[in-house]
Amino acid sequence: MPKVKYDSKMDPECIALCDALNEIPKIVTTESCCGHGKRNFLVFFTTDSFEALAEVCYYFHQCHSGVVDWKVIARTDCSMAANRFMIEGPVGDFKGAEQIAKVILHYLQIKEELAPLGAKNVG
Repeated sequence: MPKVKYDSKMDPECIALCDALNEIPKIVTTESCCGHGKRNFLVFFTTDSFEALAEVCYYFHQCHSGVVDWKVIARTDCSMAANRFMIEGPVGDFKGAEQIAKVILHYLQIKEELAPLGAKNVG
C-alpha cells in the first residue's frame, strides 16, 4: 500500500518506482519526471539514514536489478544545505524503472519474511 499520494500531474511511468522507493523505511520521494523519452528519468528523494541510502544504492546496482546505467546521486547547494538525493536513469528506460521497482518490492518482501528469524540484510 503506497505511503504517498500523488497529484494528477505525476508522470504515470514514475509511479511504480516511486511507490517501491517509498516502501523503504526512511525514504521519501519528493519529485519525479520520466523524461518523456527525451530526457533522463529522474526521481528525487530524502532520507536521514545512511542505512536506507545504502539500501537504495543496492537496488540500483546492476548486479542486483539486472538494469544498467541507473545512478544514485547526492546533491547539495551553494549554502551546503542538507544533502538531497537524485536517481537518474537513461532516457526512455521505462522498463528499467519497472524492473527496479519489482526488485525493490521483492527484496522488501524477503526482508519482511526473514525478520522474525533475526535476519537484517538480504542479498
